[in-house]
Amino acid sequence: MRVQVRVWVSERSTFLCFITAWFYALNVARYTTQFAMQWQDALVCGMMRHFGHC
Repeated sequence: MRVQVRVWVSERSTFLCFITAWFYALNVARYTTQFAMQWQDALVCGMMRHFGHC
């Protein structure tokens, strides 16, 4: 009985760990995307301004 509980707990903790890692990865991806878009906008705007369009 105790071994079953231990297996159940380890499965649960692995599942929680997976979910936590998934949410962390999603947050990182979202921030990276936001940062990349801002950087891209700044770059495009800088080029436009360089050519007198921004």
